[in-house]
Amino acid sequence: MAILFFKEEVTMSISQILHNKFMSVFETFTGAFKTMDNDHAYIHQKLMFSAYSKISVLTGGNYAFAFKTPSIGYVHYRLAGINPSADKVETFIYEDAVFIPETGTLLVSTNRNRNDPIVSTVELRSAPTFTDNGTLLPGLSSYLPGSAGVGQARVGTSGQSASEIVLKQNTTYRFYLTNGSSTTNDIGINFMWYEEEGGE
Repeated sequence: MAILFFKEEVTMSISQILHNKFMSVFETFTGAFKTMDNDHAYIHQKLMFSAYSKISVLTGGNYAFAFKTPSIGYVHYRLAGINPSADKVETFIYEDAVFIPETGTLLVSTNRNRNDPIVSTVELRSAPTFTDNGTLLPGLSSYLPGSAGVGQARVGTSGQSASEIVLKQNTTYRFYLTNGSSTTNDIGINFMWYEEEGGE
């Protein structure tokens, strides 16, 4: 009995020590371990960024963005969230594109952690002048058919690994979309990515 009691006492003591030492990982009321999804963790680590652009694309027209990665670290890109006002939007991503520096409009990104935020190392430009369109990555294309002038949203920034791509370093990606609708398409685009210094 003395041995059993001793074992129980030791077990309880270790449990109490762990609870006190790692109190922050326990849920207050139930004592269960807290869990956090990857995006939440990246935000806390100040690694998650987003940028927004609203564009108007004429019938049969197109539009392009340049997304340039840094020479160090790894950029994990999420397929952009797209909210068109009309139907028949098709998107494409090209790799190893080339654009003339300082052309187009530089989009300002926002760190999703506003406490002493880190500045993104990605250069994102709207409608720059491309001298090389790059190589199409066909598996990353998408089509939003909508219906008779009615848009269809794609919330591509959710789904985590299902919509995530690890981009090459020091590389320009061309995000290109077309409007096949019979009317002008007003399109809101939400870009999202996180930046990792250590590895893939």
